[in-house]
Amino acid sequence: MNIQSLLEKINLFEKLVVESGFKRDVTGFKESIAPQQNRQNLQLFQDIAKKIQAYLNMIYESDLPESLESVLPTESKRPFTETDHLEKLNEILDDNELATTQYFSKLNSLLNTLQSQIEENHTELNRLRTIFKNYADFEQQEINSEEYAVISLIFKDLKTTKSLKEFSRVLNKWNRTLLIYHQLLKSEAPKDIEIVEVQNGSIDVLVNIDLDIALDLVELIKLGFKVFGGYLLYKTKAKEIIATYFGNKVLIAQEKKREDEMLENIHKAIEAKILEQHKIAKKEDNGIDGTAIKAKVKDVADILSEHIVKGNDIKLLAAPEEYEELEEEAEEIRLTSISNRRALKELPKEDRLKLIEKYETKDKDEPKK
Repeated sequence: MNIQSLLEKINLFEKLVVESGFKRDVTGFKESIAPQQNRQNLQLFQDIAKKIQAYLNMIYESDLPESLESVLPTESKRPFTETDHLEKLNEILDDNELATTQYFSKLNSLLNTLQSQIEENHTELNRLRTIFKNYADFEQQEINSEEYAVISLIFKDLKTTKSLKEFSRVLNKWNRTLLIYHQLLKSEAPKDIEIVEVQNGSIDVLVNIDLDIALDLVELIKLGFKVFGGYLLYKTKAKEIIATYFGNKVLIAQEKKREDEMLENIHKAIEAKILEQHKIAKKEDNGIDGTAIKAKVKDVADILSEHIVKGNDIKLLAAPEEYEELEEEAEEIRLTSISNRRALKELPKEDRLKLIEKYETKDKDEPKK
């Protein structure tokens, strides 16, 4: 597995478990219910249980469970996320007849287990980080010297990940798309897109691409995720909004038009951003090919839109050290991606199918369904 990818997964634990305060709070909650005088304080137990529930919901909805599974594969040091902590906690919170003494016993047991597992995971991940860091420094020197960036294309949709034929087809589309995108932004002939590694789980394809192209691609990804997030946010509220119209056909029709426009805007916004990037690049580099720009822009927007609406992901894993601001961009993309996937899961099946039917691209020789 790529070292930068491993470190990214370890850093995710640091962000969501340590820097979020979760690790500290688990220890603090355990200590706060330990004194004998607090063991009958049901309100305290309930407040703690709800706070732990909020933390765990955030963690289980993120990429952390999958990340820890790939970094901590040994039998003796399994990820704390593999234990059904949230299920056990929900059982405690949902049992309105649970006696105070039993509430304490179950909550205390859960906190003990959680604290022990988190401490064990943290110790092991710190050990691995120390080992990986030497290799990462070597990789970073290579990245700095060659001025490229490592981009991770993450495929989570079942259609892509369950079939070798489909996966090959999608990779071919991405290879073509990244080359077209390069041509829109640079006059220099693009190098072949080099696959650094293919990782399992959700299929995670790491590729090396030109740094300048990566910078613009990160900007484009961020916009695409935000626009898609806007559509998903609207969909979560749409039924409530329409219910207030009490059958008013004019208002309902307007709302339907708004939804269709927001759905269409995912592609339009990405397309407009690519064209804007091309025009800026063209001013600085007159050698950029100006032929068939509309078709090229559409091709790139098609593939990126399809990738996003299917609940897939894109991450910047590594870039030259002087581009520290990219870390903030990457973190913003990560958070928006998690929020989008959570909202996407809540969409009714017919709405998810509508998205795919709208944005799934077809090969030129592939008949439309």
